[in-house]
Amino acid sequence: MRKNQFVLIIILIISSINLFGHTKNNKFEQSLNEVQRWFKAWDLVYNDVYALKEIKPVEFVLFDDTYVYTTSKITGKDGVNIIGPDLTGMPLSWIKKMHNGKITLPDNSEIEVRITSFASQLENGSPYFVMPLTSFWLKNKVDDHGIGIETLVTCVFLHEFGHTQQLQSLNDIGVVMDEYSKLHPEDNLNDDILQYYYKNDSIYLKDYKIEADLFRQAALEKDKSECVKLSKTALQMLKARQQKCFEKDGRDIAKMDNFFLTLEGIGQYTAFAWLVNPKGGNLSIEKALLGIKTKWWSQEQGFDTIFLLSRFMKPKKISKFMFGKVLTTSIDLLEKEVRK
Repeated sequence: MRKNQFVLIIILIISSINLFGHTKNNKFEQSLNEVQRWFKAWDLVYNDVYALKEIKPVEFVLFDDTYVYTTSKITGKDGVNIIGPDLTGMPLSWIKKMHNGKITLPDNSEIEVRITSFASQLENGSPYFVMPLTSFWLKNKVDDHGIGIETLVTCVFLHEFGHTQQLQSLNDIGVVMDEYSKLHPEDNLNDDILQYYYKNDSIYLKDYKIEADLFRQAALEKDKSECVKLSKTALQMLKARQQKCFEKDGRDIAKMDNFFLTLEGIGQYTAFAWLVNPKGGNLSIEKALLGIKTKWWSQEQGFDTIFLLSRFMKPKKISKFMFGKVLTTSIDLLEKEVRK
């Protein structure tokens, strides 16, 4: 009787293998362990900091020096199915494939394997996300800003992944950008356009530095009335700078400037919020500020506008303006708050 039972068990095991597929791929892909940590970091911000109610599905394109790990059928064509992490309770089907130095993205465009991280969308509006794994950052000797490479890479993920949850709110600014491109087709229109255009303009740089310092000073000012005073001065300088750009060379950059400051600012603030959270990076404000420091103006000043805004409203309220159907700029929100 026992022998027959043993035989029956073996038959059932073999049948289950035939029914559900090969067993060699049923283990969690160890290369994606860190991705599970990234997702947990997003869960913390998603739930505890922003209290968002929904998450939009995203196609992932992650890679190391040899393989691409993806949830895109286009990117992972002819690859091997693997088991990887789920996103905020949303099951994901992962594929692993050798990339040979080039990766086909979900929109069928192609990129070379290099240090990059970005969010984009397909023609139907569905977002996708591209980023290398930590081993690739290490190999390329990326500066960890004194917070450790794993922590830095988690910050990059939080910043860029947050953009995938904003894409539906960017239609209005898309119209503004299209109109600008028609007037100035020679300009490389992106979030760093002002930096590229004015980086050698000493007069612009002088005014910009004073303005940027005021936003940071206001954000760190403990006295509320002084914070409001500094905020008003910073906002006045920003408006004056934007007007000078228009008067000097006809570039009406105000709307785009405010938009890029907001978009890059909330990306940086998301990383910062995780860094200072006791359940996240658990860093001091001073060390977190050093950790997210960057050479890009839109990210630096953009962060300061959101950081300052957090003095007037809680992150859970800010998130409603940043991740809703319509994006309200941090400049518009700050101007409203200082008038109260």
